[in-house]
Amino acid sequence: MDAIHQKVLFPYATVFVALAFITMFLVKHGDAKIDKKSILESFDVDMD
Repeated sequence: MDAIHQKVLFPYATVFVALAFITMFLVKHGDAKIDKKSILESFDVDMD
């Protein structure tokens, strides 16, 4: 903080808060769609 000064902190924080809001507005809302499977496919499990 001594090298940068406290005057830089407020604009720096303001820019990154604005970037955070922009990225939050780009998030698509909603649940993922679940594919319907047959009864046998629902028991199919990979055992690696």
